[in-house]
Amino acid sequence: MRLVRLPGFALILLCLPLGAGAQSWSGVLNPSRAIDWSTVGAGPIPSGGWTQCGATIAPYGSAGSPQSTSTINNAITSCPANHYVLLGPGTFYLSDKLVMGANKVVLRGSGPDKTILRFYGGGSCWIATTLVCFNGGSSMDLGGTGSSDADNLASWTAGYARGATSITIGANTRGSHKPAVGDMIFLDMMIDGTSLSQDTYPEVFSCIQAGQCSQQAGSAPSGHGSGASAYEQFQVVQITSISAGACPCTVGITPGLFMPNYRAGNNPIASWSNLPSRTGAGLEDLRIQNVAGGIYGITTLFTTGSWIKDVQMDTDLSVSAPMVRFFVHGFGSLNNTVRDSYIFAQTSYSDIYGSDDRTSCGTLYENNIFQSIDTPFENEQSCANVYSYNYIVHNITTSGWLQPGFNNHGGGFNFALVEGNDALGTGWDNYFGGGNFNTTFRNRFWGYQQGPPDTSTSQTYPGSNYAMYRFSNWIGNVMGYPGYHTNYQTVANDSNNSTVCNQSIWAIGLGGNCQHNSPAPDDPHTVDTLMRWGNWDAVNKSVQWNSSEVPSGLAKYANAMPSSHTLPASLLYSSAPSWWGVNGQAAIPWPATGPDVTSGNQTNSGGFANKIPARVCFESVMKGTYADTAPKTFNANSCYGNGSASNAPSPPTSLAAIVQ
Repeated sequence: MRLVRLPGFALILLCLPLGAGAQSWSGVLNPSRAIDWSTVGAGPIPSGGWTQCGATIAPYGSAGSPQSTSTINNAITSCPANHYVLLGPGTFYLSDKLVMGANKVVLRGSGPDKTILRFYGGGSCWIATTLVCFNGGSSMDLGGTGSSDADNLASWTAGYARGATSITIGANTRGSHKPAVGDMIFLDMMIDGTSLSQDTYPEVFSCIQAGQCSQQAGSAPSGHGSGASAYEQFQVVQITSISAGACPCTVGITPGLFMPNYRAGNNPIASWSNLPSRTGAGLEDLRIQNVAGGIYGITTLFTTGSWIKDVQMDTDLSVSAPMVRFFVHGFGSLNNTVRDSYIFAQTSYSDIYGSDDRTSCGTLYENNIFQSIDTPFENEQSCANVYSYNYIVHNITTSGWLQPGFNNHGGGFNFALVEGNDALGTGWDNYFGGGNFNTTFRNRFWGYQQGPPDTSTSQTYPGSNYAMYRFSNWIGNVMGYPGYHTNYQTVANDSNNSTVCNQSIWAIGLGGNCQHNSPAPDDPHTVDTLMRWGNWDAVNKSVQWNSSEVPSGLAKYANAMPSSHTLPASLLYSSAPSWWGVNGQAAIPWPATGPDVTSGNQTNSGGFANKIPARVCFESVMKGTYADTAPKTFNANSCYGNGSASNAPSPPTSLAAIVQ
């Protein structure tokens, strides 16, 4: 037993440590299929006690003459640790990128409804032109041996057990820089094979070959990233200690290893940058508006323990094209937080991503509002991310099919938690690989959105694990839209056609978008390793407690049959967090969604779902609607902080109160 701080809050949670024997997680989920998600994110975000650095910066520039960000950038880099730079109310007209260039320094506006940063241009942040760059580390890819790949490589020679916090690395095989305490290090392992004939099931199987284990992978470089061909499974960790002298050396790491199948035979390696990571930087209380078009929003590059809070992001569509690809983009980062923020796109342009984590781990996205975006939450190789209590409204579609609210688009996607959200759905696709041990818990997933605009009848299932997503867990969710969904499930190698599939609650183990064995083979092991328990669906119109949907007979990573229908309120919190509720509004039940909820206020949800705080903020305070064509006025302080919860449990007094 141990005490930890919740991500972003000064609350206390008793939790089960990673790898603590054979006890079940909260009496429902076996610990082999879960991690300690309460440690994900930047930790408590400072709300007071820090000192302002220098004078408040007044707005400058004009629409006709935008000015350099150097005034703000210089103020940030000249600040000592544990200080903040304050921007006054008004509009800043900026010509180039803003750089978060100091550790433990916050850039703070006077509120996103008061301080507006209008960007007429950006600058390089390794992968693309961006507006705001958290600039840790070097401009490098991970793994691989190409000219643009890792600064430093070494063999990872020992310390492979799940939960291990001490590893051994050899002498540099690339570069000459020895890593130091505080640096991030990236741990790789080669794939198990390129053909399903090499499947290592019942062990985890790592394979991303196109036409075998994925739809399109196999032609990209050997390092990390969407479509990488030789390495898939990875984890980002931070160095806590390192033995003296030249390597080979013993390295202490945090967090401990998540995956259970690292081994010497798959040529595991470690890679790291020549430069230190960015840490403890914060961006708060302002609005970012893109005017230039064709530019990324915020990029966290080799950044850890940093955060984005109470930030609005949108594009001035009256004068520019939309941002291309990503509003928030994480690359090579660890344990950052995006919370209490609002992102609006509203455009017919395809491939707009609200967020994307690429070769990053442990990002916490919590209590955000994402509106009118093609793909709200994306991943292209990430691990252990948490998506909790976000509201997603109006998924733009221009290609005839819907992207789910939460999506993965790259291999090695492991141990994610999706909890308490209100969204179209979750879909783990196999375009560039698969993943393992991902959990969805107490979400309201619709699978369908009313129109006009942008009605679609393709990819409208609320719950999908494509082929090669094994050992997944779906617990306590409320699924589907009554009257639209008419079929319970389409699974690997069954006879359902695409029409039936698109009207299903579940699409499990398929080789493509409601396609059997095309463009990749169906995967029956995605089906037989799946844990489902206590989900309500719009087809059965009842909560399903089916023993046949509990993988209790697996040779590895089995989940015992739960002894009751009692679920924990959360896999993150022991009681309602301090922000739960919306100023001036009725108390919001805790938990808001699940099989034990009664008389929920969300229509078409069987009484099992209430509106979460982000949705109440959007509808009741911001007065937002599904069909908005312009962003709403937003300030998190106008919504959260003085709310309350009904039916909130008291904090547990012992570990047994959470873990059975």
